[in-house]
Amino acid sequence: MPPCQPSLARRALMAAGIAAPLPARASEDFPNRTVRVLIPFAPGGSSDLTGRLLAQRMSVLTGQTFVVDNRAGAGGDLAMAAGIAAPPDGHTYVIGGDPWQVRNPVLRRNIPYDIDRAMLPVARMVMLWSALAVPASLPARTLPEFIDWLRRTREPISYGTSGPGTLSQVIGHLFAQAIGVQAEAVPYRGSALALQDVAVGRLTFMVPTAGGLLPLLTGPQLRVLAVTGQRRQSIMPDVPTITEAGMPELDLNSWYGGMVPAGTPEPIIRRLAELTRAALADPEVTQRLTDQAVEPAFMPNPEFPRWIMGQRDLWRGVAARSGMAL
Repeated sequence: MPPCQPSLARRALMAAGIAAPLPARASEDFPNRTVRVLIPFAPGGSSDLTGRLLAQRMSVLTGQTFVVDNRAGAGGDLAMAAGIAAPPDGHTYVIGGDPWQVRNPVLRRNIPYDIDRAMLPVARMVMLWSALAVPASLPARTLPEFIDWLRRTREPISYGTSGPGTLSQVIGHLFAQAIGVQAEAVPYRGSALALQDVAVGRLTFMVPTAGGLLPLLTGPQLRVLAVTGQRRQSIMPDVPTITEAGMPELDLNSWYGGMVPAGTPEPIIRRLAELTRAALADPEVTQRLTDQAVEPAFMPNPEFPRWIMGQRDLWRGVAARSGMAL
């Protein structure tokens, strides 16, 4: 039998303690060459924005180049495979997040890797809120009015998604299920394209993560009826949270965090976590992220891996009540 592998939380605890002083050798020697920042999506989205801003700032902090490598495709599996295959020396830093560390292990039947054995969480970076958007031409101006309209309409109901298993697809499915209507999920290659079709009435609604989409969401052709998250968003202060609107079960949010290949030495993991914290604390980085509806939300080890386990428990409940599986 193969040797027993430590759990994700235990291995994270072994890599914990960024507040403790780093060994001088680790601080001095890492990074000692270019660091590749692997992003599992094409340029232009919120993960790309996050990765590029952090890479630029960490280059300044260390005097070494942090270069972004976009590996889009296969739902992020191409980037994960490249990260897993990289030497465990800290010079490959993967931008992971809820799709790979939470939703995939819960919803997907077949995954070509074991994320808990192959990768180690370093730190949570940012959180992203979602917005329930409808065409501005609809008569409904609040979420209860929209629900009432959906239940009465004889028109086909459809919602946009950025692909199977994405948060936009999950929340759209849960929303339709909760209010008892039949709705068709229509996948797109990107949320911006889907939102454009919502704006002109080809789709009935969409619940995309807002990162990078504020110009569309705040434009005259769309109406945002609710947002996820614990508080209202300053960019649209009159829009209630999904909990205020009476559907707390839809308060599901996306996030990104850093990962490295299993076997990366503890001092290097602590160093990467500290660099991530310092980059997110930079006022210019904070402002540029916030302007794009991406909220800095640094969380180090050991809190981060424990939080991931809590998120998986949450999503197991989502899967059980929705019957979803991929």
